[in-house]
Amino acid sequence: SIILMRHSTGCQDIIHYLRQDKNHSKIIQVILQGPVSDREYLSKISSTKDQLDYCFKNSKYINEWLPRYLHDPPLTIQRCLSLNQQNSIEDFFSSDLTDEQLKNIYDNIETPITWIWSKQDEYVP
Repeated sequence: SIILMRHSTGCQDIIHYLRQDKNHSKIIQVILQGPVSDREYLSKISSTKDQLDYCFKNSKYINEWLPRYLHDPPLTIQRCLSLNQQNSIEDFFSSDLTDEQLKNIYDNIETPITWIWSKQDEYVP
């Protein structure tokens, strides 16, 4: 028996895994600690607009790195878009998701999920 626990962006990894892999019978429980929306948090940071402008202008180079003056540590254009765009492959925890979107994300996950938020998490909208 396996219990998976991840924190912050790692929570997206677990949800992505549970949605993709249907043969995870050994996983009996999932614990998500701090499952918050990167998109909502990043939308409050002034540099995000410049990063997204760069990504949209260079979207055909999706595997290229953003320049260090825009983001340090290194981040690819693909990852930047994934963290910031609504309905991306990582947009599982945003507070503006509709009931239908939430259903599409979680409906086929059979593994029990425990959600834990920290009382003073600065990333919670």
